[in-house]
Amino acid sequence: MKKGSVQLAEEAMKMFPRVFFTGIVLGIFFLIIGIYLNRQVETEHFEHFLLTQRLLYSPQCFSLEEGRTYPGIIDLRKFDEARISSCASKEGTGYRLTLLDVSGALVKKVDVNPELTGVLGFCGIKHKNFVCEHTRAFVLINDRGTISNGFLDIETVIKDA
Repeated sequence: MKKGSVQLAEEAMKMFPRVFFTGIVLGIFFLIIGIYLNRQVETEHFEHFLLTQRLLYSPQCFSLEEGRTYPGIIDLRKFDEARISSCASKEGTGYRLTLLDVSGALVKKVDVNPELTGVLGFCGIKHKNFVCEHTRAFVLINDRGTISNGFLDIETVIKDA
């Protein structure tokens, strides 16, 4: 046997643990990258937040507009399904807006996309193919120049993809 072939076999034996360790490190690296890229990003809470902000602050929705926009003051004449649907609607999303006075009495209620808001009663169940969100905001209600305190309940149903 030649001396060079023995040295080559010895070097191969020394390289085996290095290659094995490098393979394990690369495998773990690609596993972590794969998990990160395949995770599901849940945006339902953020979508509900953006809807709430748009409804309360946009003059195209139901904010009072007298020369300028008054965010947080609801113009009762603008609080109807047609206007709200044109202001903020999205495929696969339904929402119920309930306007209450300070004592809790119903002032007005609007359902946008009623086939989805019909499932709001089932939001408490564990296994479902939709996500529910609920927010209560303190607002001022303008009814033909008379401003009173009230609450706006925004209930959102977002269908899972």
